[in-house]
Amino acid sequence: MKPVFICLMITHLVALSYSSWAAFLESPNQGVNVSGIGFISGWKCNATDITVTINGGEHLPVAMNQGRQDLFEVCKGTVHHGFIMIINWANLGDGEHEVIAYDEGVEFDRAEFRVGTLGEEFLRGADRRIKVDDFPSPGEQVILQWNESTQHFEVLSAQGGVLANNYDEDFWNKFNRTYPHAAIWRTDLLFAQVPNIATCQAGQLTESAKTRALETANQIRALHGLSPFKYITFYDSQMQEASLIQEANPS
Repeated sequence: MKPVFICLMITHLVALSYSSWAAFLESPNQGVNVSGIGFISGWKCNATDITVTINGGEHLPVAMNQGRQDLFEVCKGTVHHGFIMIINWANLGDGEHEVIAYDEGVEFDRAEFRVGTLGEEFLRGADRRIKVDDFPSPGEQVILQWNESTQHFEVLSAQGGVLANNYDEDFWNKFNRTYPHAAIWRTDLLFAQVPNIATCQAGQLTESAKTRALETANQIRALHGLSPFKYITFYDSQMQEASLIQEANPS
């Protein structure tokens, strides 16, 4: 048998073998800290029945065959080898935990990780925007906004750009303290005269509601380096009437 043919055959066998067992648990990875809503995810070439266990518990199914273009080479020209499941890490409680990934009951990866919580499984009603200095690099800033749906602070702006430099921390801290989650939509905070669809009364906003809307809009515009709005009262009645019509005909 020619040496070149033998070499090619060995290479082919190694490639087939590699694509059949190549696998990786990507999230959580070893030693990481996690919180909020997250994922247990990773990939395995040619998997048939992936499950995971947490702290030695029952085998939990995951969503398989997720498309992963980055696996085209390693899985020899195919890409549907990703797996994922959503998890609220707070359900596990604070402290050290372990996840193990299996295919047909055979372990192929594991990771130990640590969970941090805010003292409850799902924090509701919190709303905060904060500025972090010297991140992601010295001299830069990042603005973080709390996101209840993910139970995380999300990046609103980074790289120390216009948004971060024009961020009025005092204004937003006062705003969040004064108007906790959903309170800004209270009728008594919005209307001097409450609209009434049945009687076709458009209603009237309070002066404080108008001022609050203008100040908030201009704060947001300042974050993006835009000039402030001016409030023109001439169109108040027309806008109220248009809003009443929209509410009466939501479709």
